[in-house]
Amino acid sequence: MRYIITISFVLFSMTLWSQSTSSLLKQLKSATNKTQKLDLNYRIAESYLKTDFKKAGTYAAKAQSLAAELNNNTMLAKAAYVGGEAYYKQRQWGTSASRFNQSLGFAKKSGNNSLVAANYQKLIAIAKRKSNERGAVKLGEDAINYFAKTKGTPSSSPAPATTTSSSSNSVDQARLDKLFKDNVAMKKSINQLEKELNDARSTIVRSKPDENLSAREKVKFEEQRKKFEEELSQRDKALKEVEEQKDTYARRNKRSQKELASMSKEALATEFELQQQEMELQEANNQRNILGLSALFILGLAGLLFARFRSKKKSNLALEAKNKMIEEERERSDELLLNILPADIAKELKENGKASAKKYENVTVLFSDFKNFTQISNRLTPEQLVKELDYCFKGFDYIISQYKGIEKIKTIGDAYMCASGLSSKNTFPTDIIKAALDIQEFLEDYKRGKKILGEEFFEARIGIHTGPVVAGVVGVNKFAYDIWGETVNIASRMESQCEVGQVNISEATYNKIKYDFQTEYRGKLNAKNVGAMDMYYVKHPVAASV
Repeated sequence: MRYIITISFVLFSMTLWSQSTSSLLKQLKSATNKTQKLDLNYRIAESYLKTDFKKAGTYAAKAQSLAAELNNNTMLAKAAYVGGEAYYKQRQWGTSASRFNQSLGFAKKSGNNSLVAANYQKLIAIAKRKSNERGAVKLGEDAINYFAKTKGTPSSSPAPATTTSSSSNSVDQARLDKLFKDNVAMKKSINQLEKELNDARSTIVRSKPDENLSAREKVKFEEQRKKFEEELSQRDKALKEVEEQKDTYARRNKRSQKELASMSKEALATEFELQQQEMELQEANNQRNILGLSALFILGLAGLLFARFRSKKKSNLALEAKNKMIEEERERSDELLLNILPADIAKELKENGKASAKKYENVTVLFSDFKNFTQISNRLTPEQLVKELDYCFKGFDYIISQYKGIEKIKTIGDAYMCASGLSSKNTFPTDIIKAALDIQEFLEDYKRGKKILGEEFFEARIGIHTGPVVAGVVGVNKFAYDIWGETVNIASRMESQCEVGQVNISEATYNKIKYDFQTEYRGKLNAKNVGAMDMYYVKHPVAASV
């Protein structure tokens, strides 16, 4: 039950998207003012991001131009961001980075921190894809500084928000530490000043005259105290001068005695001391020369080692860049190979250089073909024809990609061929029947849109048969994966005996899905080179009982 609800939701979402895009395009044609056109162009660009990146970029550019005319920074930022996304998905890194930079500037002006964070993330991703690690680091620092200055927290970007918060907390903590240190120093200064003030007060109290004295006596007392202090200071100064003279005489006397005692010895030792000083000077010069040469040798060796280190680092960086480029090319080649071949065949081809043919007993083959394709193609230009086929086949590709086990085999002109059961994972035809119904519903929506615009449209017949096939890879240069057998021929006959808009299945397929789908028996119909066969139209899935 849950599986059916999920499938129904996917189908409903696809129908709703197609209708909403057509509705928006219709509204845009009838829009009368720039504000309406800006909103509709932006919404259409967002819608096309899911299917057509070039159209998304075109409508985003139109929205950006209208936003510039209306001087609307918020919409300028949003439209430029959608344009950047469109070019990003096309791997046009330079144009994409330009759009994201424009969006970043307008987002900062409008104060949209979520969009600022999103643009920084995209620009960092582009820098990494271009192996510009320094640029990525610089962008990250710019983002941190921006959010630290604005104290903003981007709601849609957890990473920048965390970084900004951490940076802001670090700044606040540093300020608190500085305030604490200043506070401690201030307290020490205050305590020192209070101590000095108390000492001064104590001194004043000790030298304070008696409170009972008259004013004249107090003045006289102060004058006498000052005079006494001046005399005491002069006596101390005189005493210090006497002590200094005494010490000077003692030092001179001691020096004279030593000179008299050593005069005889100096005469004998003078020549020896001169020789000794000359030898010491020569030895000092030799040591200085040796140290200079050693320093030069060490400096030269350090320079050589540093140059070798830089050369090795540069070589390592170049090697890493080449390895990264090789890895990216390998991933692209693997992706291309998986786009052409089934996963197990691609793996076998890479490991062995070839893939052996295999026979599968329960394979369900789907053939589709457009009605009156030749007549319609004659009425369209080559460009229009290719555009319409590309749109339809892209829709088919997207639909079958939603079901595991279905492999696209090939397209031949206006015919589209796919199959399920080419592996042991899923040999039951339920999914490919659902895909066929989805394709007819997709073409019906496409038909309604074309009718509104008065343009040509395609209608398809779909035939399905289940049975054994042989599968393998053929060719050398432009190799291709294909399937062969009577099952393929009968599936083609089912398609040719089908009406447009219907899904025609054989009795073999019917016996496997008759309890899962509502069908309509058509009777025995003649199939070319096969004979009369029982055929059934598939209407819709049977609702699961709760």
